[in-house]
Amino acid sequence: VLRYGYRKRMEKDENISRSQELLLWADHIVFVYPIWWSSMPSLLKGWIDRVFTPGIAYSSNKSGIFVINFIMGRQFKKLLKGKTAEIFATSQGPTWWYKIFSGPVSIPDSYGVSVLKNAVLNHCGIKTKRVTTFGNMGRDSNTLEQRNRFLKKVEKIAKNI
Repeated sequence: VLRYGYRKRMEKDENISRSQELLLWADHIVFVYPIWWSSMPSLLKGWIDRVFTPGIAYSSNKSGIFVINFIMGRQFKKLLKGKTAEIFATSQGPTWWYKIFSGPVSIPDSYGVSVLKNAVLNHCGIKTKRVTTFGNMGRDSNTLEQRNRFLKKVEKIAKNI
């Protein structure tokens, strides 16, 4: 929980400090999570809020006009440039939905991927190399065979990371 926003530092948390060290050390970051209520789980969002902080992941660009900086993609100084990321997400929604609406076109039901990719990672300078979404997970129509295909696909991708 980020109790004070970024207005006031919270007490030191060794897990957060270690996560920041690993974030700065890593060249490639892999996110694996289920999409719940069109979003990432709250624990993942809370971790991002505590780890991807000003001075670690980005800093505000205080010069120029905000709207022009926003249009030009300069509203933040991207402190994690050169790093890449991979996203694996499961969803009850169909896979095709996320392929269409998790890129530049973002609508509320696609936020489970697009917020992480387009807002968090992009604003920090991290390039998302691949998004792999597995839809129809958890539905009655989902089968053991489908889940095993999903796991085999993850295994194949992970071997090449």
